[in-house]
Amino acid sequence: MQRIFLKMTYLLFLLLAAASLNAWSQQPKDAEAPKADAANSATPATTAPAKPAATTGTDTKAEPPKAETISPGVRLNQARTVYIKRLSGSDIPYTVISDGLQGWGHFVLVNDPEKADIVLEVESPEDTSGLTINSAAKAPSLTGEPEPPSSSWGITRQSGSSDVKLSVRDTRSRNVLWRAVEPTRTSIKKTTRENSLVEAGQHLFVKFHDRIEPPLRMK
Repeated sequence: MQRIFLKMTYLLFLLLAAASLNAWSQQPKDAEAPKADAANSATPATTAPAKPAATTGTDTKAEPPKAETISPGVRLNQARTVYIKRLSGSDIPYTVISDGLQGWGHFVLVNDPEKADIVLEVESPEDTSGLTINSAAKAPSLTGEPEPPSSSWGITRQSGSSDVKLSVRDTRSRNVLWRAVEPTRTSIKKTTRENSLVEAGQHLFVKFHDRIEPPLRMK
């Protein structure tokens, strides 16, 4: 009996020793957890505040957005409505260019410049010969004797431009996007003058047409 009691006491001692060893091995992990939590909780307190983004200029005020600039060529290609206006002179080039625009079909002609993308301005010379016939009487004779009545006739050209001008103006910016000039012939005959105005209007329309839709080049 005494041996049995000693064995049981020895087994109980071993069990207690094993339990104490197991508890001692787990104790450091439990103790380190609060330290880690404490370190994590202390991190926000030591974190430096974020610095504001550096500015490139001395003025910190926000600048208003700048309007986008469009080149004249791009603006002409974007235009779809047009208003044609006769600024001065004969209406023959104005009519020729207007008829050309209607037959072309690329633009829609409108009756109000405020509804148009671009405005075509036509300047023409007056429907006159541009020539003036002058007469000058001869001076009296120095001897005092009467001279037979006579006079001399001369033709002089009137001042002023004889060119036909076509300007394309942007209705938004009021800037001139394109311009061309075509000369005309001065003549006493009205038919010759009118034909010259017709030819000038046709040439200006072709130039404007080719500016918008360049002709195909043969290779």
